[in-house]
Amino acid sequence: WLRPRDDRAFSEARKALYRAVPAAARLHRLALWARLEAYYPLVFGSLHDHARFVDRRAARDMRAQLTDPALQDAVVPSYRVGCKRVLLSDDWLPTLERPDVELVTTPIRQVTPGGVLLEDGREVGLDVLICATGYRVDDPLGDLAVHGEGGLGLREAWGDRPSAWMGMAVPRFPDLFLILGPNTALGHSSVILMIEAAARYAAQAVRHGLVVGPRTVRTDAAEAFERWADDAHGEHVWSSGCRSWYQNAAGVNYTLWPGSTWSYIRRTHTFDPSVYRPASM
Repeated sequence: WLRPRDDRAFSEARKALYRAVPAAARLHRLALWARLEAYYPLVFGSLHDHARFVDRRAARDMRAQLTDPALQDAVVPSYRVGCKRVLLSDDWLPTLERPDVELVTTPIRQVTPGGVLLEDGREVGLDVLICATGYRVDDPLGDLAVHGEGGLGLREAWGDRPSAWMGMAVPRFPDLFLILGPNTALGHSSVILMIEAAARYAAQAVRHGLVVGPRTVRTDAAEAFERWADDAHGEHVWSSGCRSWYQNAAGVNYTLWPGSTWSYIRRTHTFDPSVYRPASM
């Protein structure tokens, strides 16, 4: 799905105001946050029919940017708004009606020396083939090696299902606090809010650890959080039937936070020592 960027330049007067009155900039940020939070229950947090008018509105807006009925039908997805990552653009759709552009939706059978062979037998000649292969969401560690109690590797502990209590703490990994860890990405708002909340929590945890020594989150607490997240995802639009990079091969969504940003900020506001145990080094 495509939605408008809703982007505009700040006037020199507005920028001067924000420099002179920082509280005005904070108020503007608060207003942006509140608007995005209002989208969450309406678009992402419900599978009920009353939210489908969002799909109809989005489809109408996309169709309005094109004049060719065939193109209109081709670009409007069959899945719900938000089931996959929503893209933002004000000018991409009209490019499909340029005389030098052809939209081809037939699957590619194979790449040939001169272009690509489609499943219907047609060969399309190409000068340049750009492969949009994406990125490895299922391998968040990359080349980073992290070891915890008994030399346990984080990659080994996670397997194909990364998990962390509140997206931050992993059992048997003392004093490890992740920023933008599992189940903390967003589909509706700015992850800067999640980063700020996690950083505040981690700072509290470090101060606590300086007094009582190394701690690691309890396994039962982490497993309870994982069950809650999995259950909560079942009621959200990204569980409405499409396949996306939000999910692993088994269909488990371990990337997104299944709630509003306010719910995460509230739940991580104060460090809770009861979910931790002394570390075994």
